[in-house]
Amino acid sequence: MNRFETMTECYRAHLAAWGPPSLRNQPPIYVLVTNWMFTGVPFYSLELASALADAGHPIKILWDNAEVAFAKTYENEVAVLEAFIETLPHWMRPVRVHEHRDATLSPELQARLESNYWDNAVKASLSEAKATDVIAQGDRSDKDRFLAHASKVLRMLQDLPPGRVLLPGGIYGLSGIYRLCAEALRLPYSTYDTGIDSIFLAHNGCAAHFADFPDAFRRIAARLEADPRLAEQIEQEVLALLKSRMEGRDPLATQVRASLDTAESPCDVLVCLNNRADTAALGRERLFRSIADWLRQIGNWSLTRPDVRVCIRQHPHERFDWLPNEENYVLMLQSIDPIGKRLRLIPAESEENTYDLIRSAKVVLPYTSTVGIEAACMGKPVITCSECYYSTLGFVSAPEDAPSYFALIDKQLDGGFELDRASRRSALQALYIVLSHQHLPTVLDPGDCCDWAKTAPKDIWSEPAPRRMLRSLSTCEPLAAINFLASIDGEPDPHRTPGILERFTKWLAPGRGHDKVARDSSALL
Repeated sequence: MNRFETMTECYRAHLAAWGPPSLRNQPPIYVLVTNWMFTGVPFYSLELASALADAGHPIKILWDNAEVAFAKTYENEVAVLEAFIETLPHWMRPVRVHEHRDATLSPELQARLESNYWDNAVKASLSEAKATDVIAQGDRSDKDRFLAHASKVLRMLQDLPPGRVLLPGGIYGLSGIYRLCAEALRLPYSTYDTGIDSIFLAHNGCAAHFADFPDAFRRIAARLEADPRLAEQIEQEVLALLKSRMEGRDPLATQVRASLDTAESPCDVLVCLNNRADTAALGRERLFRSIADWLRQIGNWSLTRPDVRVCIRQHPHERFDWLPNEENYVLMLQSIDPIGKRLRLIPAESEENTYDLIRSAKVVLPYTSTVGIEAACMGKPVITCSECYYSTLGFVSAPEDAPSYFALIDKQLDGGFELDRASRRSALQALYIVLSHQHLPTVLDPGDCCDWAKTAPKDIWSEPAPRRMLRSLSTCEPLAAINFLASIDGEPDPHRTPGILERFTKWLAPGRGHDKVARDSSALL
């Protein structure tokens, strides 16, 4: 019996322990169940469906095992899952996408799907340059199959009674198709994504993109405005967290060397890169076609400012083997600045501390990384070019087009300003939410369900963390806002649960490529 077969049998026994659902008369929730790289994600989706049904929501399972967009199946994964789906209780009997006719894709939806296909190629090849090669050298019929399957998904969603869709991921593969089709039909949807023993949720957007962060931010900011004492307490907490990150004492030891607390690095404009294939950066283009296009245009702009020192900081986590990257930034920048006088690449393994670079910079240009919030906390002007989760919150600038983007950079270089106190306070509150409440630590691990499947459903879902998750999925409240309210009401903090700290420490064990990563679980507290 292989690992997936073992997970299947573990979850089969767990599912049998759920009682009959107590359904109420309200719109259904359609839960996508699909094979997911030999992991327990399909069982996680079924568990969420069971919990929602137990809370009174009518549930329909959408079963889809199509292999699209560079997706790979493993061993007998699909056959095992297909056999399991056949044995689901009657109230879970699935809707099968392949039984539906094709729908006509609108030009707008087809364009968005083709862009998503490109994101899938970036994810598969870990590089924009290689994604181009993958598509050019691949089978044209693969893209045709991708679009043809999308037409079936669109038809199925059109045929279903009005309701809400619950998706794993929502960015690439099958889940990306479902998200785009739901948006085309203006069908409400929720997504989930996972970190290390933690869950991210979002409503009408992607969890990995922190899609409902602006809503959570506004709710929490309003509460803090009404309670200045609590706001001051939180500000001090987040300043301490920021200091630990500057010193490389965060759980992943992001910085190789602690900050020198100086502004002596030769840097006027700091460009902060994401990991290109990370889900946080996929599908976030706004002013520029791609990361390469963004850097190319920054290089062209720098020709007009020979006096300006531009530093391009590769994401420090890319020195670890758990965040692979195939993008050749050296080659990319050589094509833009052959002599290397205008642009300086600071590689992931460099000991230059990002926060010292921020102190020296006159302006900071992030893509979607949290470093943009941190730079604003430090009083630096931040200009965004992407569909970034914090771009509309008032403490960073989000120009409407590329010419305005570079005009604003020029303005900051020619006597710009540091952020006022109110903007810095907003940035600190945003950083507090990101670090403390955006994700929810939980024993429910989608990677492998065998551990938690041994526990009775009523025992799992009576715990504080799963109850918060269920509340968010039931009401569409932002999970971060629910976490925040629970914390000020004195509910036990899941971040301090010993079992989660133990698993996090184990995940950081030697052999995973975490050079110099702090392995002290107290760093999480």
